[in-house]
Amino acid sequence: MLRLEPQRTAQEFRLRSTDSKRVQGGLPLVLILFSAVLKRQSVNLYVKQFLEAGKVVGMHGVRGEMRFDVWCDGADFLKKIKTLYLDADGKMAVGVVSVRPHKNAALLKLDGILTIEEAEKYRGRVLYFDRKDVHLDSGKAFVEDVIGCAVYDADNADVLYGTVTDVMKGVANDAWTVKDKNGKETLVPVIPSVVVKLDVENKKVYLRPLKGLFSDECAIREDGE
Repeated sequence: MLRLEPQRTAQEFRLRSTDSKRVQGGLPLVLILFSAVLKRQSVNLYVKQFLEAGKVVGMHGVRGEMRFDVWCDGADFLKKIKTLYLDADGKMAVGVVSVRPHKNAALLKLDGILTIEEAEKYRGRVLYFDRKDVHLDSGKAFVEDVIGCAVYDADNADVLYGTVTDVMKGVANDAWTVKDKNGKETLVPVIPSVVVKLDVENKKVYLRPLKGLFSDECAIREDGE
């Protein structure tokens, strides 16, 4: 797991990040960015309204309860959501009766599903939630909103390091995978001294990288020079 302290070097960070848990690509886990100085951004055209909550992977008992692989922040997060959707457009809603932790997953009971036979129809199905139903504390953002952001230097906005392509969950802090135009990937620790500004509305983030984190070849100007 990530155990990076803010003062650690880029080399130490790379060594300690090798056993981190990778977030499944583009899923809407809640990403803790830094303290309360970051304000939540409003929704715009870049933002998906309905985000993946997880996937039905099996049944539990005979009364319609389902084993649910949670792709958000776990069963406790899912408990706050009263409505899930069967499609990414939010056109088919279904009420949530109960959610409870179960090993590495959750047990989910949906409204109107009373038997194992009815529940079986949902096996393998991805369920979605509406972001408006979730209140994010200051200093948090959806991973879905961070992935795809262009990564700029906080002190020289002409310098483009690449694009956030993935997120890795850690104990002490998360990390972003940043891919440059040549395909080289760099792990960036999500700590206050490095992530200076997050502009979700415009799909941009601004970093003050640890010394040696990016090579000179990675730091290209926005105009390609």
